[in-house]
Order: sequence, then structure tokens, then C-alpha cells
Amino acid sequence: MMDPVIHGEAAHIIIYLNRQRNRFMSGKLGPAGLSGPSHYLITGISRDPGTSQDALAEKYMLDKGNVARWAKQLEQAGYIIRKISTTDRRLYQLFLTERGEEAAAYIKKCVHEWGDLISRGFTDEEYTAAVDILRRMEENSR
Repeated sequence: MMDPVIHGEAAHIIIYLNRQRNRFMSGKLGPAGLSGPSHYLITGISRDPGTSQDALAEKYMLDKGNVARWAKQLEQAGYIIRKISTTDRRLYQLFLTERGEEAAAYIKKCVHEWGDLISRGFTDEEYTAAVDILRRMEENSR
């Protein structure tokens, strides 16, 4: 059995990294008018054009009501287009506008910057091993 102090330290580090990532992304994306988890929506739509608000909420483990509100804000700001699904009129399908495509490219650049920052000083093998361990922890959490 693993030492409970080590368990607590691992959880603390994961929480700290998440908070630092949120601060980093907010600092980069705030001036572009993107706040909170709206970058998750833009990234998700970029990867899967036409995805639904519900699918994004499930994928990123976000509240459906919040996703609907953020999607509406992104639509009003000109980043996305929401269309009622032709197969299920209860769902909105989401698509990026040209402005949204530009934002998606910028978000991707910021994510790479964050990855470069946290992997500084790691060999490729060390970073791959760290990612593999974190993936296993993610799977165990499910």
C-alpha cells in the first residue's frame, strides 16, 4: 500500500498544475476576449465540426447549462455558429467561423507553449513516461 502522504502530494501537484495552466491560458486568451473554459469549446469544435453542445459538455465534463451559455456568448462574439441539428431538433450543432478558426490556431499555439514550459529540462523519454503515468491515473479515475 502506498504512503498516504505521497497520495496527497500527487493530488496537490495535479491540482496545482491545473490551476497554473488555467492562469497561463487566462493570461494568454483574456486579451483575445476568451475567458473561462470557452477555449475548450473552440478546441472541441475545431476537432469535430458540427459537434453538439451536449457532446462537448460530456467530453470536457462541464455542466450542460454552462456550455449552452458559453456557446451563446461565443456565437455573439462571432467565434461560432450554432445550428439546430437536422436529426434532433433539441440539439445545437456548433461550427467555427473564420474568427473561430483563427482563435483555434492561437489556442493551439498557447497549448504548445504551456507544454514547452512544463516539459523544460525533460528528456523525450522522461516526458513520455510522465504522460504515460498521467494517462494511467486518468484511466484509473474513470
